[in-house]
Amino acid sequence: MTETMRRIRELMDERDINQVALSRITGVTQPTVSQWFSGERNPPLKRLRTIAEYFGVTVDYLIGGTEYNFIRMPQTAPRKAAAPLVGRVHAGDGSDPDVLDGSVPVPFEVWERHQDAFLLEVEGDCMNLVIPPGCMVLVDPAIEPGSGSLAVVSVDGSDYLVRRVTRGASSLMLSPESTNPAWKDVVVAEGDGHVVELVGTVVWYQPSRELS
Repeated sequence: MTETMRRIRELMDERDINQVALSRITGVTQPTVSQWFSGERNPPLKRLRTIAEYFGVTVDYLIGGTEYNFIRMPQTAPRKAAAPLVGRVHAGDGSDPDVLDGSVPVPFEVWERHQDAFLLEVEGDCMNLVIPPGCMVLVDPAIEPGSGSLAVVSVDGSDYLVRRVTRGASSLMLSPESTNPAWKDVVVAEGDGHVVELVGTVVWYQPSRELS
């Protein structure tokens, strides 16, 4: 059992909640919950958010951190901060992000402005003109992406993409910025049956090898 699922189990035991109840809370099937506990698959970010909200904790706590998303150092010491690393997101075809455990240092000045943000590790070359594969992007869920923003979006409830957002009067265009001409714009128009969740705005990114 992963550290994440161990902590979820402890919270469930405190409230006398079984796997069937957790499946109702998270909106997934009971066999899926069983796979989380057996280690066959990890709960995706959106389900971790639901679990954290239900139990009154943070996502960072669920993936092994403290009750607080970030730790402020004493002002007499160099100011440091860390953001929870909650998964990988694909800059290309949509996919559920792999959920990771841990946290990554970020500049204090960035954290100070985006204290609810979380990190995702980018895979794929869809945005390689702006964000090379392997970079860490800091996503602020409190900031709704505007036209021109870099954003993480969920298409039809499960597909996660990093794209440039362009808003129209009745449509939303998700554009790649890549050296690979195979990637095309994704256009979602009002009334076409597709649902787009704007997960958050990318407010900072850094190559992982430059993080310390």
